[in-house]
This record gives sequence, C-alpha cells and structure tokens, in this order.
Amino acid sequence: MARRTNNGLSTQQAKVMSLICSFEKRHKRTPTVRDLSKALKLAPSTVQHAINKLTELKYIQRPRPFAPLEILKYPECTEKQEIPLHGIILDNLPLVFKQAIGTLRLKSAPVKSDNPYIFGLKVDKWPFLSLHPRIEANSIVIFQRRQIPARGNIVLFLHNGVMKLGQLRSTKPEIILLEGSELVHIKPTDQLLIWAIYLTSFSKAETAYSK
Repeated sequence: MARRTNNGLSTQQAKVMSLICSFEKRHKRTPTVRDLSKALKLAPSTVQHAINKLTELKYIQRPRPFAPLEILKYPECTEKQEIPLHGIILDNLPLVFKQAIGTLRLKSAPVKSDNPYIFGLKVDKWPFLSLHPRIEANSIVIFQRRQIPARGNIVLFLHNGVMKLGQLRSTKPEIILLEGSELVHIKPTDQLLIWAIYLTSFSKAETAYSK
C-alpha cells in the first residue's frame, strides 16, 4: 500500500504536486510532463499516472488536450508559502507599516502567496471573538488589499486619515462599522477608505516568522 501524506496523497503524488506549485511560482507557468520527469528523475509514464490521479482528486486540471495544467487547490501544495508581515493588531487598533517588518512562512495558504496585495498582521488581542473565537493571541490574520467589500466583512479602513479595524455592517448611503464593541457611524462629511479585507487566520503553530 502506498504511504499517504496528511492531505491524502501518496508520497509520490505529493512530490509531483509540490513541484507543480513551486515550478509555477518560479516560472509563471505550470511544468510539462518532461519538466516533472527530469526534475524528479521519474519515468514520464509514472509522472503521467500521478497527474491523472491528481486530476481525479481535483487538485489540477487540463482544460483541453495538450493545454498547460491548471492548479485548482493551492492550499494543498506541500511547500511552505511566504507572506509579508506588515504590523500588529492591539485590541481594535491596527498598526500597519508601509514596509514589511518580517516574513511569515505558512504550511499552507488559501491564496497564492506571490499575490502582491496579500499581507499578514500579528494579533496581540482580537476584538471580534464572537465572530472568530479561534483567533487567539499570537495568531496571524491575513488581509488582501484591492477587493470590493461586502456586508459582514471585517476590514481595515482609513477613517479621517486614521487606520482602524471594523466590521462592515451596512452599505451606502450610511456606512456603519463595528469598531471593537462600539458602533461607528460614518458621516457624509467623513473621509472613508476601505483599505483591506480580512481573508483568514493561522495559529502560532501553523506559522514561522523571520525578520
């Protein structure tokens, strides 16, 4: 019986999947069977068998004959992904720096880590425990810039030039944001910019940090 990894793949399938992910990150395209065969020192037929199994399991797909592979499940890539750390959240006060203050290494990520609009913040105290009770001290929360917010999103926003953390509770003409436990009514004369949207979080055990 083939040995299985913690994501349900055989060891060989996991190696192929990991290489597909890392190859795409470096070359901005997915590898061919020949690329994989050469890098892994496996017969092309063995690589093709692994690709067929990964396709059945919905990890990858080939949209048409002879087309390049497409990755469907980036979180299942086995290589650690790196995301820049840009600050810290102290209760409902986010301290966000323009330049990264470190690098987060994640065992998996729900997004492509080479996306320039993805960044992380370290949590000292999380104000929305009723929404996300699993976010504890020293967790990492991931945000993405340049997304269109929807009602219920947790967002980083600039309110009259001050960075704040809140939950979007309604839409125009009046926007109400939950700042900690306090409702903040945005007046028509206020300057408001939704800066980034919360995506997900990772516990301390799921991340490594380096400056």
